[in-house]
Amino acid sequence: MNINNNYTPNFKAKYISTVEVEKMRTFTKKYKDTPVSFVEINHKNKKDIKAIDNVAKKWKTAIFADNIRDTVHNIADGYLSNKYAKVYALTEQTKNFENLKSKDILCLADINDCDNFLTINFLQVKPEYISGTKSQKFKHVGSGTIDAIKKKYKNHLISLYSTEKAIPFYENQNFEHESIGSKYLYWKSDFDGVNV
Repeated sequence: MNINNNYTPNFKAKYISTVEVEKMRTFTKKYKDTPVSFVEINHKNKKDIKAIDNVAKKWKTAIFADNIRDTVHNIADGYLSNKYAKVYALTEQTKNFENLKSKDILCLADINDCDNFLTINFLQVKPEYISGTKSQKFKHVGSGTIDAIKKKYKNHLISLYSTEKAIPFYENQNFEHESIGSKYLYWKSDFDGVNV
């Protein structure tokens, strides 16, 4: 048996990709494309867990932040398999992912990945960046997160159950209704390996 003594465990959020969102410039009050990072939360990293705990506390009006926090703890405690259950964040941070800062998190996504089928359990944008909020510092945070998920899971059928209020958002992201009037929506790439 060969053992690599140079192996160092990776205890930090895993960088997945860069996403473009719009950020309001302080002096001009105009929006400009800004790169942010799409990362996977590491359930073994106490700093990642603490960042998600802080988000759940600070985002008081966020209806899904507590659910996503619970998922992170359930993965960390072994109640959910990290092979299937994943939590992602969109963050202003572009480096130093071993020290994820809750103040920089823009959006969280809680998903289940099973073969070519992915379920988005919860998507939570930081409350002050939800579309229609006055004086948003950032725009397109939710759609940027959905785009990053679609890119990472491009060969998957992606499904979700939407709140009534969020249905137009998902329709704008090219999700389709499972049946007329249904709150179950799905998105399928042009990948031929998935049958709907």
